Amino acid sequence: MGPASELLSSSSSDAYKFPKLTGSNYVSWSGNMKSTLQSKYLWLIVTGDEDCPPEPDATATASEKRTIKKERLEWLLRDQAAMGNIKGACEGSQIPFVEKDSITTSQKMWEELKKVHQTSLSKVNVHYLFEELYTRKYLDGASMDEHIAQLLNLSHQINNAGGKLKDEHLARAMVLSLPKTPSWELIKIPLFELTSFTSELVSTKLLQEANRRTHEKSGTETALFVKGKPNIGRVATASRRAENRKRSAIAVAEWVT
Repeated sequence: MGPASELLSSSSSDAYKFPKLTGSNYVSWSGNMKSTLQSKYLWLIVTGDEDCPPEPDATATASEKRTIKKERLEWLLRDQAAMGNIKGACEGSQIPFVEKDSITTSQKMWEELKKVHQTSLSKVNVHYLFEELYTRKYLDGASMDEHIAQLLNLSHQINNAGGKLKDEHLARAMVLSLPKTPSWELIKIPLFELTSFTSELVSTKLLQEANRRTHEKSGTETALFVKGKPNIGRVATASRRAENRKRSAIAVAEWVT
């Protein structure tokens, strides 16, 4: 049994262990589809790196003609398999894009979907991604790790959609996403005054500040739960508050440097 026969006999369900292509998930879909085609040894046909063998010329011997025709048929079968995999991984709304008369190879099918989603629709989607980037807000007390990861993911989507997001703008979005409270305003000003205003440095500073606040809150709650010794509890709380104010002043001073 040849490679093409093995491909055709394999379960078609192997290709669809990820969401099918819709009008809004091209970036993730194309990555998953590429991996699937690579695993089936079809990707080089889709990219055009593996050309279709030409028809045998008149000078070829009978044996050479049989070999060339076999190789050509093998390629055509694999190309059809690639087309079937791509089409099968598309929702019904995407089928009209791949059933055009001009689409005769898997390479043309792939290029057509890329043009429709990455070139055309992405020009519209990128504006909404920018809007989400600049309007996403951090909720005080929530996970700063997850918040920064979401902003970085939006940045990744914008760049993949063909948008141009400067790192400085990403860093600014991180700062502007912080709550408009007095304590966070004290953090924003030194951040904007950083000599090296990069997303990496800003995210590091925000993670440090979030961790500091978590530990500060934990220490305060511990002091408040002292039982049976009211005076000691009040003294411990006052001492803790004074220590926290000192730490806050030191932390803010460190932003400037």
